Amino acid sequence: MVKSPWIIRIAWAAIGLFWFLWLGLEDRDLGIVILLAVALAAVSGITLLVRRMGDENLKRRQWLVRGTVAGLMSGAAVSPIAAVLMLLKIGLHAHPVPEFSTADLIAVLGRTPVWVVVGLLAGLAGGLVGGMKEMPTPSPFQGEGWGEGGS
Repeated sequence: MVKSPWIIRIAWAAIGLFWFLWLGLEDRDLGIVILLAVALAAVSGITLLVRRMGDENLKRRQWLVRGTVAGLMSGAAVSPIAAVLMLLKIGLHAHPVPEFSTADLIAVLGRTPVWVVVGLLAGLAGGLVGGMKEMPTPSPFQGEGWGEGGS
């Protein structure tokens, strides 16, 4: 297992600060909740990848598979994380009229397939980018006899 790089630690600190500020807001907007859930799921998936794959020398196919699986899991986690955040805020604020209705919760959970596809595509893209570092850079003179002591 590898220690998380400083950028991931900063991302976790920023999410924690954002969550702390969001809890104090009297806001019924679903966009902020979903943004926070996406950030939590994305950074969780990236942290998992870095800790699991940081020291390993992986082939392109392994990068692609692991990145896709991490993206799929992160995407599938967005809606449940958003629902938990909404319920947590309802419970902490305890207003007579809840900030989020049952319809809001159902709407957020109903978007789970969309977030699964988004996570899958993001993980696929991340796996492709991660696999690119394994690609050798071709020389413009390769295969023409240059640099091989040839004619």
